[in-house]
Amino acid sequence: MPVKRSKHASKTFKGQPHHVKEFLEQYEELIEWNNITDDRSKCKNLQRYCSREVHELLETLIKDDTTWVELTKKFEELFHSDQNKKRYKKSDLKHFIEDRRERRIASLSQAQLYYRK
Repeated sequence: MPVKRSKHASKTFKGQPHHVKEFLEQYEELIEWNNITDDRSKCKNLQRYCSREVHELLETLIKDDTTWVELTKKFEELFHSDQNKKRYKKSDLKHFIEDRRERRIASLSQAQLYYRK
């Protein structure tokens, strides 16, 4: 496994909810790239790419019989990965429709901006 902060390593996870999914995806690519299949190694190496506070928390979670799937579920729960999901309400949609009704789309760049929103 690459050394922390090296060119091929994952970014250091510091505990922000909006980085949980991205961090876990990068880490899974890293363990795949390094042909690590053992759950114990996957779990132990995860600590290497986390801040000190997160590392200490993971020490309490990781036991010898902890599976990778269990750990990722606990990890996502602890750092509230679902907090980052956007949830729209009817009022948001209504406001968006009223706003768009007043403005016409006159160019391709305006259409692309509309679709992004």
